[in-house]
Amino acid sequence: MKKVLSFFLSLFLVLALYSKQDLNLKPLNGQETANYIQTIYNELGPRIGSHLVEPNVVITLAGLRGYANFLMHDLTQEEENRINEFNIKHKNSGLLFTIIDDKEDEIVDILITNLKGYEYTSKISKLPFVVNYDASSGFQGKDKWSKKIKENIKNYFNDTKEYDQHPESHLHLGLMLGYPDQALLDMYNNIKAGLFGNNRAFIYSKIPYSDYYDCPQPNFSYFKESIKDETIVNVEKSWGKLLEEFYTSTWHKALSKDPIFIKIRQSEDEAHEQWFKKMRLDKN
Repeated sequence: MKKVLSFFLSLFLVLALYSKQDLNLKPLNGQETANYIQTIYNELGPRIGSHLVEPNVVITLAGLRGYANFLMHDLTQEEENRINEFNIKHKNSGLLFTIIDDKEDEIVDILITNLKGYEYTSKISKLPFVVNYDASSGFQGKDKWSKKIKENIKNYFNDTKEYDQHPESHLHLGLMLGYPDQALLDMYNNIKAGLFGNNRAFIYSKIPYSDYYDCPQPNFSYFKESIKDETIVNVEKSWGKLLEEFYTSTWHKALSKDPIFIKIRQSEDEAHEQWFKKMRLDKN
């Protein structure tokens, strides 16, 4: 009888561990990510492809998180068709590009969803309100999981106070972006303390290669006392290692010397800079 009880206790512990973290779930390394992005680059074309090498996108396509985006201007019909055709061709891959065309602000926001990244972040998180997501459940399953996460956050904190910012929404977005557990909790507590946007209360991560291109960086903020937290250290190391491997890969080193790529990147950066100046003038 004791042996039977011991067996079931051991089985329960194994299942409990497995239910939170699938040890066989591994994101791509830098070289594998370079190979993967190269194939997408070839399908989507050089202008869209020039944004696939940005740090936020690299981390997402590697499967270290589930969401990223990049901005473009004057997306052509051919480029839009390429994205739509890619989504149809790879509908079972768990990867989706969504076009948000903001006519009023004259900008196109390209959203990237990687279901494997959502599964990974859900399984490495130890936050009590985060439940596992299974990428095989598809986009419908992701929507249900996302809704459940929002409900769990609200119930867990049981905070009825009104804030200028919405801490639950920031927690949810941070999870989508793969931010570490402690950084998410620090952000939540920062909002509750009324210090949102107060840089004196926070320090920012310095992930190697996160500033490789002139674009939004995948860094996050947290309280100074959390600097040695395991979840923060692990994310900084894993993201930095991936980016280093990617940017030193044979494919990316060759691409970065390609005159066509260089010209497109410069053109894209200049177009966004001009747009930003125009928006700032219009608002003033």
